[in-house]
Amino acid sequence: MAGGKVARMDRIIMENMSDPQTQVSALQAGEIDFLEWPSLDLIDTLEKDRNIKIEVMNQSGTMGWCRLNHLHPPFNNVLARRAMLHLTHPTEVMKATFGNEKYFRACGSIFACNTPTENDANTDWFKAGQNIDRARQLFREAGYDGRPVVLLSASNVLHMTNAGLLYQQWLKAAGVNVELVTSDWGGVVARRANRNPPDQGGWNIFFTSASGAGYSNPVSLAGHASNGANAWFGWPTDERNEQLRDAWAAASTPEARMQAARAMQENAWNYVPHVHYGQWLAPSAYRANLTGMIGMPELVPFWNVGRAG
Repeated sequence: MAGGKVARMDRIIMENMSDPQTQVSALQAGEIDFLEWPSLDLIDTLEKDRNIKIEVMNQSGTMGWCRLNHLHPPFNNVLARRAMLHLTHPTEVMKATFGNEKYFRACGSIFACNTPTENDANTDWFKAGQNIDRARQLFREAGYDGRPVVLLSASNVLHMTNAGLLYQQWLKAAGVNVELVTSDWGGVVARRANRNPPDQGGWNIFFTSASGAGYSNPVSLAGHASNGANAWFGWPTDERNEQLRDAWAAASTPEARMQAARAMQENAWNYVPHVHYGQWLAPSAYRANLTGMIGMPELVPFWNVGRAG
């Protein structure tokens, strides 16, 4: 956000185009200059066009997020939550959604990768990879009794759709009875606020995402809080987590802040507030004669942007 913010264009017009092919055709024809999120299926076509430049503007990317409900069985038991760490494949949801491995990565840090707070504390489970047998054993030790585990999946968001289908498959392989409930994202948002048991309109798991930049901050991301009834959807409770968030906020040096972040991650992967299913990067595409494009997390600024020639 630092530095001069010079307006080099007379005006900038934002257009909404819902069809991916229409977006790409408009960019190639010079009808638009910048496309924030081109379909990855069409990136190869754009890369072959010498008048188009492809660039990942936000290097911190986006994290896929599997949120667990701590209020009701089975995930009110920490062993069942730990089972989800071993159940999750670190790249399969990304592979099914984005295809091109250049634009996604496995990530074991609770603060996302390629961020100031990324670390490898307590990630042996991640380094070992998916282990369905271990997940099955932990569900059994948690006293899982065969009741349906309700997964909420948004049918109009591709990575959430794929997450729902793959987690359904993995949970069944671990001996869990799964009920996959699909709706649009609005339906998921409405139901995730319900604190009732899953068989009374509540839920056990829902899928969402957040920016890597957001994840990197233990205080500003609501999902990092574990203060029970006041926490974000899922309502985890962990006093140690809250103490460490306070320590991170109060730290007076980068070294002290990183120490608090490592301790918070060490603790988090023990009590397991949620699970991640990968981190992806969204490339942007723009006309090659644009100059001064600035990459940063969360948004694309258009100050300093000009046109050569």
